[in-house]
Amino acid sequence: MISHWLHCSDHNELIIFFNGWGMDHHPIETLTTESYDVLVFSNYTRFHLPEDYTQIISRYEKIYLICWSFGVWAAQQLFFDKKEQFAGCIAINGTLKPINDDFGIPVTFFHATLNNYTKSVQERFYRRMCRQSNVYDIFMGLQPQRPIDDQRKELECLADMIQQNNGADSIFDEVIISSNDRIIPTTNQQAFWKEQGNISIIDGCHFPFTNWQRWDDIVDLVRLDG
Repeated sequence: MISHWLHCSDHNELIIFFNGWGMDHHPIETLTTESYDVLVFSNYTRFHLPEDYTQIISRYEKIYLICWSFGVWAAQQLFFDKKEQFAGCIAINGTLKPINDDFGIPVTFFHATLNNYTKSVQERFYRRMCRQSNVYDIFMGLQPQRPIDDQRKELECLADMIQQNNGADSIFDEVIISSNDRIIPTTNQQAFWKEQGNISIIDGCHFPFTNWQRWDDIVDLVRLDG
């Protein structure tokens, strides 16, 4: 994985963000904060935490985990036995069965994307991910700076790894689902998380980050729940 400090100002509290497939830190640069350091993880081609991870988190009084899309599955695999590290864990537009006709991305759509991933397919994927023209324009102004081949390689690795499952209970305290998600269909997310107590449905698409101005607004969801 690749890590990037989006905000690092020696705060006492840290947000760890697990990104979606094909992403980097650029699309979420619009989110500000005056309360947290923010460390972003992207690219699951090499699927392990950095060697200095323990040293990094030891500096903070509280740590919040926010995960989006495939990052929900990835964080579950890495932290299923480390949930006590976090003051709260939030899943956004993702499930623990991310390639699944009933609970994730429909299998045919996933493999069509993987087997035919070109610049034109990338553009269609981004449009489907953003849906509304204003969201798409914002995203494209901050689009990931990753080559097509690099994104495809990550998707191949995810396809292989996702057949594995640690079988542990979900680490997530709060689930956020967009009302018009055309990547991991809204109904599939609702079906997967139906036993989860704290679910928020928000207006929007698979890329939801135009809904918020600050990281604090997302963390407040678990703070308010106690």
